[in-house]
Amino acid sequence: MKFRDFMSDRLAIWEICVLMRMTAKAAGRKAPSLQRLTRQDSLRQYIDFTAGVISEMDEHKRGTLRRNMYDRAFAVGRFLGRLPGRKSNAAKAKMIRRLYRNIGISINGDMPGIISVPRCAFSASYTPEICHVMSGVDSGIICGIFGGGNLEFTQRLTEGCQVCKAVYRR
Repeated sequence: MKFRDFMSDRLAIWEICVLMRMTAKAAGRKAPSLQRLTRQDSLRQYIDFTAGVISEMDEHKRGTLRRNMYDRAFAVGRFLGRLPGRKSNAAKAKMIRRLYRNIGISINGDMPGIISVPRCAFSASYTPEICHVMSGVDSGIICGIFGGGNLEFTQRLTEGCQVCKAVYRR
């Protein structure tokens, strides 16, 4: 394995660990360990954990979890958006694309503006309801990186659409 690939995997695993801890804390659960797992196995563990936790909740608890995850993700996004070299919208959008690529999600389009997601590692395992809850993380991260705004999904892969579509407005 080349050093660049190794570092890419390490960063992706670190990102999944952050997501796991953030989601578990928002749900009031203990985060499963991802130690010694590969990138793919870490992502699979995160997908299974989130799907399992959310599927056990009623609608009210899902709404609360979505808000909690948004708040936590927004704080992480604010931190990332303030890193050096992240002043322009283009630099912020590039960072978002990289973050999402690390977890098996392809993002196209302009930010702010219309975003499309033609490929998502989560879509085969999530129901539309679970996807809606987890989109609180997407909204929080993206709005946090840009320092505010609103992300609204208009269609989802989990609903049988060919791509997810969302609009991010500042």
